[in-house]
Amino acid sequence: MSAQLALAAGSGGESPVLLAVFVAGGLIAIWCGVNWAFDIRGITTRRSARAREKSADIWAGTGRLDTAPTTIFGSVGYLRFLGVMMMLAGVLLVLVAYALWHLGG
Repeated sequence: MSAQLALAAGSGGESPVLLAVFVAGGLIAIWCGVNWAFDIRGITTRRSARAREKSADIWAGTGRLDTAPTTIFGSVGYLRFLGVMMMLAGVLLVLVAYALWHLGG
């Protein structure tokens, strides 16, 4: 059993599936992050409006007639910040896949 583990550990090279998952995940995160960060096709403003409407519905459901409180989680700026963080995470995933590919070389 230990000989099989040593053979598997010393076989060198990463799995192409692992590299493909890292690259695909990174590219998807970059794409989504760019869409959120730069508000392409109004994605961020629509999500913000839906969050405010949901908050207002919940607030009205409890019998309150005044204006629902706003939270930072439904603001456009917060969603754009999340987009930038998602884009950076995607770049990091692609860089990790590139580094693994060169280390397995």
